[in-house]
Order: sequence, then structure tokens, then C-alpha cells
Amino acid sequence: MSPATAERIYRRLLRAYPPDFRAEYGREMVLLFRDQCQESDVRTVGFWAAVNSNH
Repeated sequence: MSPATAERIYRRLLRAYPPDFRAEYGREMVLLFRDQCQESDVRTVGFWAAVNSNH
């Protein structure tokens, strides 16, 4: 999976958050996710577990 695909999946997952929360924090969450994609291998379960533990 490419980082771009991972980001699309992550953006879809963010829809689970309430609209007000997304409006306030969504942009920063996506930027943090992009940084994490650059630092780790998005194809591993460990990556997604780390993303989950950071939020």
C-alpha cells in the first residue's frame, strides 16, 4: 500500500469523528498522519497500531 492510499483510508476513518471535532482537529490529524507515513512502513500492522495509539 502506498502512503497516498493509506492517507485516503485514514481520511475515511476520520469521518467516524463528530463534525465539530473534525473541523477543529482534522487538518492537524492528517498532517501528523503524513509525517508518520514518511517515518514508517504503512504496509505493516505495527504502523496502524502506532497510529491508533497516538490518537
